Amino acid sequence: MKTKIEAVIFDMDGLIIDSEPLWKIAEIESFKEIGFDFTKQMCALTTGMRIDEVVHYWRKKLKWGKSLRKRGY
Repeated sequence: MKTKIEAVIFDMDGLIIDSEPLWKIAEIESFKEIGFDFTKQMCALTTGMRIDEVVHYWRKKLKWGKSLRKRGY
């Protein structure tokens, strides 16, 4: 007998599953890949923001732009 799925829960804010530690690792590794020495303390400054807000914040703060475009990012 097949079970009919009636609802799906998406946990995007860490309420059910604490994904913040994994996000910090991904954030640090991603910034390292484009040449920034990123720390856990820096991650704390953007905890709770959406990804587009995080990118906007760090793009402005670290003044990246042309230098990354030259490297192909």
